[in-house]
Amino acid sequence: MDITKIAQQATEYLNQGEYDRAIALYEQCIQANPALTSNYWYLGLAWLLQGEESEAQAIWLSVMTETPEEMDNLIVELLEILTTKAKEFLDSRKLQLAEKISWEILELDATQTEAYYNLGNALAQQGNFERAMECWQQSIELQPDLVDAYKNQASVWQKLENFPDAIANYLKVLELQPDYQTAYDLGLCFSQIGSFDDAIACFQTAIEIKPDYTPAYSDLGYLLLRQNQLEQAIFFFTQAIQLNPNLAQSYYHWQEILNQQEKSSENIDVNACLLKALHLQGNSLETYFYLGKILGRSKNLPVAFALYQKASELKTDSSEIYLQMGKVLAEIGELESAIANYQKAINLAPSQDRIYLNLGIALAKKGDLLAAIAIYNQALEINPENPETYFYLGCALSNIGQVNEAIANFHKSLELQPESSQTYWNLGITLAQQNQPEKALACFQKVMQIKPDMAQSIYDLTLDLSRQGLLNQKAQYFQELLPVETPLTFSETTLYWATSQSLENTNYFPIYPQNTIDLTPPLTPDENIHFSFRFGNKIELPASFVAIVPNGHFWLNQAQDKSAVITSDNQLLGDISPEFPVLSPGHPDNHPSKHSIFSLSKLPPIEKLNGTIAILAGLLNDTYFHWMFDIIPRIELLHRSNIEIAEIEKFLVSSHLPFQKETLNLLGIPETKILQTHKYPHIQATKLVIPSFPSTIAWMPQWVCDFLRTQFLQQPAIAKAEKIERLYISRKSTANRRIINEDEIIDLLKKFGFQSIVLESMSVIEQAALLTNAKVVIAPHGGGLTNIVFCQPGTKVIEIFSPNYVYPCYWLVSNAIALEYYYLLGENPEGFYLHKLLYPNARIEDIFVNPNQLLNILNFAGIT
Repeated sequence: MDITKIAQQATEYLNQGEYDRAIALYEQCIQANPALTSNYWYLGLAWLLQGEESEAQAIWLSVMTETPEEMDNLIVELLEILTTKAKEFLDSRKLQLAEKISWEILELDATQTEAYYNLGNALAQQGNFERAMECWQQSIELQPDLVDAYKNQASVWQKLENFPDAIANYLKVLELQPDYQTAYDLGLCFSQIGSFDDAIACFQTAIEIKPDYTPAYSDLGYLLLRQNQLEQAIFFFTQAIQLNPNLAQSYYHWQEILNQQEKSSENIDVNACLLKALHLQGNSLETYFYLGKILGRSKNLPVAFALYQKASELKTDSSEIYLQMGKVLAEIGELESAIANYQKAINLAPSQDRIYLNLGIALAKKGDLLAAIAIYNQALEINPENPETYFYLGCALSNIGQVNEAIANFHKSLELQPESSQTYWNLGITLAQQNQPEKALACFQKVMQIKPDMAQSIYDLTLDLSRQGLLNQKAQYFQELLPVETPLTFSETTLYWATSQSLENTNYFPIYPQNTIDLTPPLTPDENIHFSFRFGNKIELPASFVAIVPNGHFWLNQAQDKSAVITSDNQLLGDISPEFPVLSPGHPDNHPSKHSIFSLSKLPPIEKLNGTIAILAGLLNDTYFHWMFDIIPRIELLHRSNIEIAEIEKFLVSSHLPFQKETLNLLGIPETKILQTHKYPHIQATKLVIPSFPSTIAWMPQWVCDFLRTQFLQQPAIAKAEKIERLYISRKSTANRRIINEDEIIDLLKKFGFQSIVLESMSVIEQAALLTNAKVVIAPHGGGLTNIVFCQPGTKVIEIFSPNYVYPCYWLVSNAIALEYYYLLGENPEGFYLHKLLYPNARIEDIFVNPNQLLNILNFAGIT
């Protein structure tokens, strides 16, 4: 019998979590060689990991001798084995096991610095930051020069936006072991609290330590820009881009492709022009001008104006520069100077109607209405198809009493731009002043249809006009415009409300009980997993149900990011009234007492409907992910309730997109029974049927994944689908979160057998068929990854994120159906602040991928 091989096999079982087998083999090793103490240590470890701490300790104690020196040596030997194993488990993301062993080490010897440090890492990566901080602090007290503990504390404090504590820890790191990354992170923290001189010094230190570290140059440039040191700021921006030109080159090449495809936007164009100017021209007219435009759109107007001034010094005959200077001056209220700049622009470009329009607006704000009217008419001679010009001309004419002419111009504006709520608003006021109350109220109704969220503003306006005697409060049109009061109270759960009304047996139907998702950390070659994935090893999801609310009403705001189910006695039902931002289940900020509806004054008028209406509408109904995981599973809840689907007269649900039509048809919701969400923002029904969300918005329980797979993978088309094993899902047809250097990335992936696909043109069944055959899926974060729910267990998924927006929903899907999930962060080589100027909204920013990092994750995942 080869004891060495048996011990190796026992260790394999231990690592695989097969503790009974490991225990049996270690006992066999001990019988064969009772003097070899390591087998006792591992046997006790197996018992410990199985949850039998007392048994483990008894085994270890059985080996200890009475000689203090020998006992000390044995404890050292045991601690070495336990420490090594804890670190192995930590590195392999078996965080709970690493935590368990670390606690046991500290029970044996409370002075073990490494155990505290490792325990802190294990706790932090499970999201238990408070306990992690305590452990790192304990390790620092035992070893005051433990640099990594200070770094970890600083990183967590920075993430939690506790910048003073982050700064204190980063300063200690720099004192002990200076490095460029710490200096840079410290600079970011100082800048967040407004200590710009300290931040500048930190960025300079980072550059001294690592002269080619481009983010430090760029962010130093941004802080100098804030201080109006324009030439120095642009010098450092230029240094950053020229030291690492990959992003700039990729960006303006990408923008040229988008322009050829007519898919670019003004923001993308301006970003590309600035990056190109910084890369190729440095301190130039183009740099000043485009940086001015970017500062202007981020409302940093004084600096934007200073940049335009520098541009005008370099080119004195540019109408565009004077136009932009005029806009900035007008926005900050310096109308005389704005007018002067507009006039200079007109002298240089007398045929551009937009300059006349801006001049007219400035003159009107100044009170010179006759001059403004003359300028608007000149603009219309150049371009008679601009709805804005007719609108502003109408406003000016109304203000000087030429009401009929004003009304004519408002109507002309609406012919060209029929969904302008502002034009209807002003037309309504003018008609009321002309003693045409019914036409005025019709305009206000139109405003309400276009922008239901203006209920309070419409109410205040109509009330003011009625006080002036221009509207009759008793008129039917007036009554139809009246908004309604917001709820005054809430019920935390629908079950509590039903019980309080003695309706729990007739109006409340439990479907699926509260359940748990077991979480496996994502796979990454990085030392630590990203903060967005730190939820521990499980998360509790609430139960799902169907409720009938007599005379209840439902409200969804225009942006579809706030909703409310309200009872007949004006009580909010908290658990079926979600809103953004979406928080994890059980998060304290999810409490209904914090719902934004309580900060509103009024809600839009109620559309009262007779009969039984089922609410399928949720948040972001036109987003594929939310549709598939939050909306259509509610149909399954209806089927499992005691409610007859045929008896439901209408379903409030969005159905104007192809994937919505397809899935509703497949699930048996007839088009004739659909009420479109955008047409019915606030309804009340005799019987309001509310299937709950599957759990919390964007957190899908196991049954939802099973439901989707059952519904879509059993369709006949699935078996006939083309089988592509390695897929790259492109977002090039979308308006955001695209890969900037996608051509380069696709060329790299092709070498490993990947095929690039665009899903937007496919049906849901076709997407399901494609994904169910895939063995590897790579994609930027977005709706296309919803379809990984159709993948087979074990499929490898690599999700690409912007480094500034990481959202874990597809990791959750991967956990539910046993996919092998990896992630890759894009890069911001142009620095944090310049990137934020290019993309103020991190949620929708486009992504630059470092090909070497992609190759690294492919190797790590065993795909190459």
